[in-house]
Amino acid sequence: MQQFLDANPGLRSRVPYTIEFQSYSPEEVAEIVDRLVTRHLNVNSVLLKKVVATHYAQLPAKEKANGRWARTFYEKLVQHHKLWLVNHADTDDIQQIQDEVVMESLSWQI
Repeated sequence: MQQFLDANPGLRSRVPYTIEFQSYSPEEVAEIVDRLVTRHLNVNSVLLKKVVATHYAQLPAKEKANGRWARTFYEKLVQHHKLWLVNHADTDDIQQIQDEVVMESLSWQI
């Protein structure tokens, strides 16, 4: 945003206020992911939150994108859950994301 405002001196006078939003903590990002997942699927929420918070905390600052990262993680988790279901067609509960799928997420690049 700073570069955009610096590109034209007239812009800064038209946008005189700056609002800074604090970044979410890893635990808050984990809560967002959990809420997205549990709207339609079942998951071990304790494990999911721990894994997401750990994964997010280890990211370099420039890769932390708060809500966007949470949504991307959620979408990738659902994708991996669907792939798991393809390979485990005999499962009784297709709504349950398995712990192993959640644990595999630690190795993903988001």
